[in-house]
Amino acid sequence: MQFFATFSDRYRWPVLIIWIAIVAVSAIASSGLNDLLSNRFDIPDTESDQALSVMTEKFGHRGDSFFLIVAKDRTAAAVTPTTVESTAAAAKRAGTALGEAHVGPVNTSGPLAYVAIGTTMAPSEAQ
Repeated sequence: MQFFATFSDRYRWPVLIIWIAIVAVSAIASSGLNDLLSNRFDIPDTESDQALSVMTEKFGHRGDSFFLIVAKDRTAAAVTPTTVESTAAAAKRAGTALGEAHVGPVNTSGPLAYVAIGTTMAPSEAQ
């Protein structure tokens, strides 16, 4: 470890230039990485892709296009009727904004109210 410290102290400018070059090359190399990464799981010609096609054709919705709205009343220890009504209204507005969407019932769990919204849109279209 002392060798690296001595070397870095003795050749500080070349070491600094090498580190800057490493950072620059890393930034350039990672600039195209976002196009390669995806949060979608529909790989062509797989069983999951076939199941997704069946769900879309026969049932009219996509299994990967569900959104979940979760609400919590900060002032109450349990879910109040006002929280449930507000969550239902927010889900209805979100469903309208998404176009063809199925808004499920408001469910509760402890202090949380939540509702699922299903849509026929692809995840990339719903953003």
